Amino acid sequence: MSKPNWRIAESYSYIFELAPQEIAWEFLRRNPDYQSCANTIDLSSDEDTSHLAKFWGLRFLADPTLNAQETSIFWRPEICAYTVILDAGACITSKNITLTEDILCQAKTKKAQDGQHILLRKAGHTHQMFLTPRAEITRQLHAVIPFDNSTTTRMIATSQLWRIIMNRQVMQFSIHVQRRQKLIRSLRALDANLSGASHRQIAEELFSPSRQEAETWRVSSMRGCVRRLVETGTILMKHGYRDLLTQAPARGGRK
Repeated sequence: MSKPNWRIAESYSYIFELAPQEIAWEFLRRNPDYQSCANTIDLSSDEDTSHLAKFWGLRFLADPTLNAQETSIFWRPEICAYTVILDAGACITSKNITLTEDILCQAKTKKAQDGQHILLRKAGHTHQMFLTPRAEITRQLHAVIPFDNSTTTRMIATSQLWRIIMNRQVMQFSIHVQRRQKLIRSLRALDANLSGASHRQIAEELFSPSRQEAETWRVSSMRGCVRRLVETGTILMKHGYRDLLTQAPARGGRK
């Protein structure tokens, strides 16, 4: 699996550049059950794997050996609130805009029975779009924003795509830096745990030598911290990654 060395903190620095839905993939791809599922089919074929992918919240199964920067991850529109749903309908204005060829040529597109799935990485941001069957690239499009628990997130994603289409500055919306750092530490602890490292070995890499010398391991606060990080990472790997697909990001800060 293409994953960082848990003993080297710098090897996780790329996580700072990932969108929330891409961080979700980083946890899911470490799931042994998902790995077994993906290994049962030929991911390079055109076989429809939606019946398998749906269980994981994905539209298409992706190779778990590849990180979020190495592959394209298409989540199901109803699961990932960062997906902009585009439809074609009655035009209510005379100035509707649509996706341009310049944008589409930079995007990764997959066609399926339910419509077209588009993934665009531009200006340091990742945008996923879903075009319903009746929506055509050349027609005027309408964004569909369902009223659900993730409406705010869906509105932000739609606004970001609109700014891309209009060639306007894309506003920074991302996971808060402290939250992102905690996710990275949980991911690192998860990798260590999956590799067979003990909690004490994990602590030796996560905490400074001075703190290790100052605290006796048996009664150290580091033990509880490592345990919680491993538990959090495990939960995110099994099912908690779905929460990253719906939570509204914070404005500003480093992506």
